[in-house]
Amino acid sequence: MVLALVLDGCASSAGLRPPTVGERPAVSVDRGQWLFRAELDSRESRTSLRLTLRQFGSEEFELSAFDLLGQPRWRLLVGESQALIFDPIARRYCRIDRRAPLVVHDFRSPLPLEDLSRLLRFRLPEEAGGDAVAMVRGEAAWVDGAKRRWTGERSARRWTRWTLWAAERPVLWFRVEGEEATLSGQEPAFQLRWREAAREELPTALKLELSSVAGFEEGGCFDSPAS
Repeated sequence: MVLALVLDGCASSAGLRPPTVGERPAVSVDRGQWLFRAELDSRESRTSLRLTLRQFGSEEFELSAFDLLGQPRWRLLVGESQALIFDPIARRYCRIDRRAPLVVHDFRSPLPLEDLSRLLRFRLPEEAGGDAVAMVRGEAAWVDGAKRRWTGERSARRWTRWTLWAAERPVLWFRVEGEEATLSGQEPAFQLRWREAAREELPTALKLELSSVAGFEEGGCFDSPAS
């Protein structure tokens, strides 16, 4: 009951509504807003999160994390040339390269910030640029425009399982089972599981505001590398 109330509260505050059974509102690939329920496991802890994603364009988005009580944990703004990350507890923010990895609390992923929106929406890897997807011993293999190597299973619409490699070593594992996705990594070890709880169109008047930092002091955030 508490989870349902928290979910409804997050959905209402973000302008979202949970879809009814079998309903998936039509939302543009490059513009919309989503609510995800997530669980993050690390060596130190297990954390339940509500993730709200606002996609303003193909390269611009806002991603916010809340705990089960609706308290903000962190907020990320990714623009076309830079990103901002906010620490609502310390009331600090910092500027980061959008290609830098995400480093917040126990979630430390080698994926660059600019990939997080596509990851949550099951659109990673996005096969724009890079080599053609090849089949090697029944498994899809692909090298993207950034020279990253991906292997896994690929349906007609999306990748359902993939491994990301670095220097001939696997560093991330992703899979989709039904409506739930799992991302696993190591160094440090973590596992993130999430599923979509609601989605909605984004009002056309809303724009990404990278200059809106009132009430926050610029400084280090979560040990994230500054741009």
